[in-house]
Amino acid sequence: IDTFDTLHIPIKYRLERRFFIWSLNRFDVITCPSNQLKELMLRWGVKTPIYVVPNGVNCKTVFTNEKEYDVDKILGKY
Repeated sequence: IDTFDTLHIPIKYRLERRFFIWSLNRFDVITCPSNQLKELMLRWGVKTPIYVVPNGVNCKTVFTNEKEYDVDKILGKY
């Protein structure tokens, strides 16, 4: 994506970028996975509100083997 952001790209890609920006500005809201991508779109001139929704999950939760619902107990074992 950084290569697509350079100033010295072929005209084909500049036209593609303009069409891409035009289409992004038609959305009500945009979500993206990183601040880097958000900043890139803002530099390009995207005016649509952009929200960052990070990829990944927080794995700090400790899981136990206790089951709140046990399907085998409810349905009976086979």
